[in-house]
Amino acid sequence: MNAQQQRHFDALYQQHLDDLILEGKHPATVDAYSRAVRRVSAFFDCPPDTLTTEQLRAYFRQLIHTHSWSTVKLDRNGLQFFYRYTLNKQWTCLNIVNCRAVGRGYRHCNTCRATSTGASCPTRILSDSMTVR
Repeated sequence: MNAQQQRHFDALYQQHLDDLILEGKHPATVDAYSRAVRRVSAFFDCPPDTLTTEQLRAYFRQLIHTHSWSTVKLDRNGLQFFYRYTLNKQWTCLNIVNCRAVGRGYRHCNTCRATSTGASCPTRILSDSMTVR
């Protein structure tokens, strides 16, 4: 990031921390959600408010292969909080990461709790762990 982008990021990041604290989030949640904002900003070397849906898809596609599923979910939730509270924008990327492989050979949908081997699920589960509605 250049100096101007860094100042912009620093202001957004401080606002994000303030929003987390004002919402009464637990210190561990503040740490995890703020780490998500830092991680995605470092990944693209730009402030997170400038990212497109396609960039976020690419980020989560990479994150799925390099981090645990709990980290992926925390980053998604942290970025969702950032968009909703800090940017005051609707998080339109909620369904970027919904499902994951669970157990042997089937996928489980965290939204509707259906499995692809049994009950029907309105979320199509793609081979690269990305979902579409």
